[in-house]
Amino acid sequence: CKVVFACDNSAAAIDTHARNHPHAKHMVCELPCELPLPTDGRPFHLHGSPPCQKFSSVNKNAGLHQNKQPSIDMVEWYVRFALASRATSWTMEQVPAAEVLQMLERIRLEDVGAMAYAVFDFSKLGVPQTRKRVVAGSPHLIAKLRREEKQQNVRSVRGAIAKPRGTHIRGSNSYRRETQREVVDTNGKKRYKYNRAKWSDYCISID
Repeated sequence: CKVVFACDNSAAAIDTHARNHPHAKHMVCELPCELPLPTDGRPFHLHGSPPCQKFSSVNKNAGLHQNKQPSIDMVEWYVRFALASRATSWTMEQVPAAEVLQMLERIRLEDVGAMAYAVFDFSKLGVPQTRKRVVAGSPHLIAKLRREEKQQNVRSVRGAIAKPRGTHIRGSNSYRRETQREVVDTNGKKRYKYNRAKWSDYCISID
């Protein structure tokens, strides 16, 4: 595939993308808005990845957000936009949060056969990272991903990067939980003591 268009509301992100794809058209915008998709019948694939911070389990403040509706609305807008577009095929990648899965199932039942979705372990798709994401899109593409996942094409970071600069990758966690320091607060809820992780904690070999 050839990347021909990309949009984001971050000018810095678009600038970085433009450096990697100088021949593509780039647009800084707030979605939803009019997008310059082909209308002359040419085949093209449409991919979207709406912001997922409020759904991500890595975001320790995700549970504190009282209103996830704007994020859910953005995901739903993209799915409906993709279904209504003239795209030959389309996909969307998102955190498999319960709210997202419920919304996708609701849209799927509105027109059975128009779209499909599934949660994939990306490490089994050849991506050197332990990440689970829901991918929605054209049914034949989701079916293809299901078949590829069953083949468990697992590979390491060293297998993906020809000349790595180190031997380990450190995870994003900055604190380590000590379960033996478990305490019970006045409301009867269990609490845990967290200590700042050492540099050697959460290190994973690139092999």
